[in-house]
Amino acid sequence: MPCFQRSFASALIIFVLLFAVCVLPENVSARSCPAEIPDSLLTLYLKSDLIVVASIESEKTLKMTSEYEYGSYSDVEKILNVSDTLKGQKKGQAAYIVSQYTPKNSKNDANDSGSIEAFEEETYPGIGHKALFFLVKNAENNSFELAHYSAAIKKLDSQDLHVYFKRIKELKKLTEAKKNQLDKLTEWLVRLVEEPVTRDEGTSDLQASFMALEYEHNEESEAVTYKDDESVEREINEPQVSQKEPVFPDKNFRAGNTSEIAKLLTDSQKDQLSNVLSHSTNIHLAKLNNLENEEEAVPDYELIVLVGHWNKTYLAMNSYAVLKNSGTSNARKRSYLLNLIAYLFNDEKLFSIVSNYEYAAAQPENELTEYAEEEEAAPTGEVSDAPVEPETSVETQPAETTVPEQTTEGIVIPDKMQDQTETVEKEVKKITFKQYKEILWDNFEKQYKIVIAQSIVAK
Repeated sequence: MPCFQRSFASALIIFVLLFAVCVLPENVSARSCPAEIPDSLLTLYLKSDLIVVASIESEKTLKMTSEYEYGSYSDVEKILNVSDTLKGQKKGQAAYIVSQYTPKNSKNDANDSGSIEAFEEETYPGIGHKALFFLVKNAENNSFELAHYSAAIKKLDSQDLHVYFKRIKELKKLTEAKKNQLDKLTEWLVRLVEEPVTRDEGTSDLQASFMALEYEHNEESEAVTYKDDESVEREINEPQVSQKEPVFPDKNFRAGNTSEIAKLLTDSQKDQLSNVLSHSTNIHLAKLNNLENEEEAVPDYELIVLVGHWNKTYLAMNSYAVLKNSGTSNARKRSYLLNLIAYLFNDEKLFSIVSNYEYAAAQPENELTEYAEEEEAAPTGEVSDAPVEPETSVETQPAETTVPEQTTEGIVIPDKMQDQTETVEKEVKKITFKQYKEILWDNFEKQYKIVIAQSIVAK
């Protein structure tokens, strides 16, 4: 699984850069470039004019909109056979228009066109296949189009479709109330997180609200700092016209535009979310304990980040205890826990150590590599640039260990700690990858003690 963005802000920057690389003309929708951050279920529901469960009955190409060296984009009309309507008025048949890529038959563009074709094949259902569609009305031509280039089509089995069906009906009742009820919306988002198929939908909106809350706190801190400057203080005290934020269930409402959802999250709901993460982590660790099972187990990174807002220290100490008790023989399990802790603290030094540990673990133990002792990075010429696969924070207690008593024994409190990050240039030497892993583990432990101490003091 590709590494996750370390914050929604960095993800947005990545999207902007990738979109620029796509170099699409104005008449080609961003839906054609798979770099955009997906809309959540809440956002899709609010912005959509029509939501249906349907199968594609037929399709026809309307016109070519752009042509490039390796392929072309065309407007394609998809005819839907509607079985259920969850929002809007539509029975029997519906249709939407999508910009679709067609590669040219050239050996030179096999890789480029193949990636786009694979994306579209995975995202868009074929003729006769049932899916959940979120559509918006195009006011210019009175036709429907996808509310989001990928997230607006959900290819689901019958069980997962039932979960979405239920959650959408609940959301419909909330929006039809025509009054602000963020407390009930918060409950609904927690229910999304409880189901694996909708987990990311709920986590993304809850995390977005916590980011809005963090932004508020930063603004308040800056306002206090500015009071030392009389001119700035006068400017702050002058009446300002603020733009009114859309309130749920306004069509333009977005969870990331308000901190109220984060503030409304109760202790009981936080416990629910922590338990979801604990259960998920234990399932992953159980899979990883089976060395013959090669099934991928990726931490719920976004949920880890979310739960970390109120349980970072507890989660880190539990995960570290499991890591210490697990030994070094199970590389996948060790990597899972190292990544979990690194992303929990969002610490660049931990990320670097973990990334290089994973690289070293993939090499023959007795093979030699160059290492300069001051470098806590990858071996010379063999650095792995791939970011660690991260995402969220938990109050989890892995099943295979007893939760250790939370203590700071052996941890240096920041105000008393010496600068443990200073490095002294040493001569580059040859060591085995086995030795290199031991060095990286020692470095990880040192940095972990620093960040956990900072976390304890900050509480």
